[in-house]
Amino acid sequence: SVTTLTHTPVTLLFKLITSLLSLLFSYQIKSRKKKEMPLSETKKILVLYASQTGNSQQAATRIAEKIPSNLPGYEAALLSLDDFLEIEKAAWTQFVLICTSSYGVGQAPMGGYSFRRFCDYIVEHNCMDILNGVHFGLLGLGDSMYTTFFQNPTITNDAMHKAGATQIVKIGKADASKKQLQAIEEWTDNLWKPLKQAVESAPSMTEERLKELQMDTLNICEKAIPDFVNPLKENKLNAVPMNLMVGMPIVIALVAVVCYLLMQSENFASS
Repeated sequence: SVTTLTHTPVTLLFKLITSLLSLLFSYQIKSRKKKEMPLSETKKILVLYASQTGNSQQAATRIAEKIPSNLPGYEAALLSLDDFLEIEKAAWTQFVLICTSSYGVGQAPMGGYSFRRFCDYIVEHNCMDILNGVHFGLLGLGDSMYTTFFQNPTITNDAMHKAGATQIVKIGKADASKKQLQAIEEWTDNLWKPLKQAVESAPSMTEERLKELQMDTLNICEKAIPDFVNPLKENKLNAVPMNLMVGMPIVIALVAVVCYLLMQSENFASS
């Protein structure tokens, strides 16, 4: 004989609800694991640049290429200053190297407009200690035939100091009118010893502290940069609709069960 299994509406709805609850629970577990995921174990040093003619970018690239051989266990993350803020979401590392020049009358070159606004805000509003724990080195490029050729590197350097970052090596000054390539090479050669000492002696920054640096930086960017959208706040807003999308079917199913049970109770009473 063959046994035929029949499913009442109640059992079907019960199975639907348990499946949806399981889906919601699984989504929350994955979301929590993603949030708790530790930082990458690969040790990185940010190498940031802003360049109008390409010289600062080339210098930054050469420095980045030399990091693995001079600091075993470390690798470089090379990108423009603005991409660091807008694409990498201001995810600081403990050690940062900056190569930048000036453009026009002391303004930021390409790839450094937003970061310059960030620096100006720090200096003008006395934003102290927001970058405590960060160690940095800065190489400035330009041409002394222009009176404001070193203004942007100077303001960037001052802002990093004001924000509490520790300078690893004296600011580099690569003048196109005075053997610029030689100045770049000399600054780079003099970088490795103090950078290695800083890497070995500086207390490691915690994930929580790095997150604080990121949030503080993005909060300043919101105030200093027109139309800047804080990506971390945007992600939090986007998470709400996703939770609603997952939870709404469960609510609908529960309402359906209640309606069904009410109808059944009315039919029972009438009979």
